Amino acid sequence: MRRSTAFVAAVVVLAVLAIGTPASTADPAENSVTHWTRIAEQFIPTGRPPASSEVIMGTVQAAIYDAVAATEGGLEPFMASVPAPPGASTDAAVATAAHDVL
Repeated sequence: MRRSTAFVAAVVVLAVLAIGTPASTADPAENSVTHWTRIAEQFIPTGRPPASSEVIMGTVQAAIYDAVAATEGGLEPFMASVPAPPGASTDAAVATAAHDVL
């Protein structure tokens, strides 16, 4: 099971590196959370048993949540409590968290 998850993660990372991020057709009202969720949805393979795509998407979403919790404050961290320096960019933290998980 662990090797399968690592293999899927490696394939996703290689796909992102090979294909790159899609051209932006984002809604001007889109924020970094919805932007990176859309990217994750495009690059995480679906239909792989046993629910590996859902596990990876859940991990991406948890990392995004924890990035927002660290930079915005007032939220209980879900997976990791990482202190953010004062004035840290939420958009940069979300992008880094999602990118690193993917």
